[in-house]
Amino acid sequence: GGRKSVGVIVPILERENEFAVAADRFLYWLKWNADKNNSGRFEQINMVEEKKTNNQFNDGKADAKGRLWIGESRVLFDLNEHRQLNGIPDGLTTDCKDNLWIALFGGHGIIHVDGISGKLLRYLKVPATYCTSVCFGGASREVLFVTTSNLKLTEEERIKEPNAGAVFAIRNLGVKGPAQYRCIL
Repeated sequence: GGRKSVGVIVPILERENEFAVAADRFLYWLKWNADKNNSGRFEQINMVEEKKTNNQFNDGKADAKGRLWIGESRVLFDLNEHRQLNGIPDGLTTDCKDNLWIALFGGHGIIHVDGISGKLLRYLKVPATYCTSVCFGGASREVLFVTTSNLKLTEEERIKEPNAGAVFAIRNLGVKGPAQYRCIL
């Protein structure tokens, strides 16, 4: 697609190796040849806010009915009220208890937030400054995967953070993620 940022990738219901992908302010249908040559073909489905060229999709999920949700939600947790935390909220996911797990871009970690009260439950440090998103996976959905970026790091910072840009797997959290839904296109 030639876009700057991929914010969302969700499998499409009843279509093997096909995904809905939100990049910048565009929505694509990705047909991925995973078994043949690990390449794919993007088909643009939609674009939003044509005149707001700096806007971008940041996060999204499919619901139980197959609807793809991408957008903003109410304020449950205000990072400005927690001065011990750095960065800005980026990608997020929920666990089976409806609590939030939020990546802190520029904050070296993720936060676990009570989905009802907004109370900070815990902070988990990650060996990368820029955490971009989180999702549960693994056979029982008990592994929290954290994506990171190294794009804003200087050469000196990249030496100090050699794993920045990698995906980290965090285990033994005592929670698991909900079943992943597939979207309908």
